[in-house]
Amino acid sequence: REPEKINFINRIKFAAWSLISMIQDNGWTVEATEMDLRGSFQQISVKAKADLVLRRGDEWAVVDLKWRGATRRQNMIRNEEDIQLVMYAHLIDAEIPNIHTAYFILESGLMIARNNLAFKEALAVSPDLSQDEVNQRIWKQMRATFDWRMAQLKEGRIEVRTAQTVDEIEETYGAQLMDLLEMRREDAPFDDYRTLVNLIS
Repeated sequence: REPEKINFINRIKFAAWSLISMIQDNGWTVEATEMDLRGSFQQISVKAKADLVLRRGDEWAVVDLKWRGATRRQNMIRNEEDIQLVMYAHLIDAEIPNIHTAYFILESGLMIARNNLAFKEALAVSPDLSQDEVNQRIWKQMRATFDWRMAQLKEGRIEVRTAQTVDEIEETYGAQLMDLLEMRREDAPFDDYRTLVNLIS
């Protein structure tokens, strides 16, 4: 499997040089790699580890490294589902406005971000939107969704979202869902809760 090994090494080298070039060309310095983050979310202690944290004067950026999945990451940013990046930004410092966030895809050496303010070479998914406004909107939805779920659990109810129940859930909760993280209409590929509604195939 020597050809595969050589191809893998070449991909890693290309990705490394691409990332280093983007950091240098955009005036960033590395604040930390594998940075331990601690904080709270709705009075719950949260610990995380950010792959790459950068600093440029008063600006900060957090970059999550992924091996592949460029299209998926683009869609996550476009649909405002990049909640992991939003959590990282909040844990770095909730008081710092407009912390830049991005995914770096190792397989292709591609940087994917909401705009080009941090990395001019990045694939900008939603360049006309304010990073800070979007992050605050997602953070608000994360909190509202958490509170909604916890209230259900306190009442002894569990809403099981599947392709078969999503219409009923939307009909039951109506406009209330607009303030929450959007539910998917399709079944999750790995969903333990399917056993609760006898949907094991």
